[in-house]
Amino acid sequence: MGGFPRGAFLFSRFCRTRKALPDSGGRRIGRDACARKFAAFGRVSRAGRGCAFFGCIIGIIIRYCAIMRKISLMAISVAALFAGACTTNVVVDSRAFPMASYDEISGSFTGKLAGNINSAFKSANIALERDLKYFRVGQIPGDNSWLIYARAELDIKIVVSLKQLPNDEVEVSIDYGDGNLMKSQQIFNAIAKNMRMFEGR
Repeated sequence: MGGFPRGAFLFSRFCRTRKALPDSGGRRIGRDACARKFAAFGRVSRAGRGCAFFGCIIGIIIRYCAIMRKISLMAISVAALFAGACTTNVVVDSRAFPMASYDEISGSFTGKLAGNINSAFKSANIALERDLKYFRVGQIPGDNSWLIYARAELDIKIVVSLKQLPNDEVEVSIDYGDGNLMKSQQIFNAIAKNMRMFEGR
């Protein structure tokens, strides 16, 4: 029936089989007028179905957006919890900054020391070579920063990053191989001990 309502189908059939049909005023209309009324009825029906279809599509889109928004909020919350759970606070031998952090994902150990970059550079070299017996292989200077490279047993790579911060502070970042909290903490404490000797604090 082409998707038309049953009433429209019967109306069309009546127009084909009858010569005249009474209108709302009791008058009889011819077959052509009947066909025109049926065509108008069909157009209205198709328009109604089109509006319903687009309304359904819009409803689906709105519902999809709402679901995606909820999923995004949940993902952000989980990521925040995961990031917080992967960072460990560590007590270190630094009087001014007694708390450092260790990133479980990157394996980086980061803390702060009071003093200047020159004292931190000398303290790190002494800590690596003399105190901890590592083999220092080089250093790269930067803009108020240093990268110091050393090797431990089994050719484990050690990188100590020093960066001068405002207010006479130095940020110390240590990467021991793929990550080792205890070894990194040991290196940091050795640097802090030498810093106190140079800085007198």
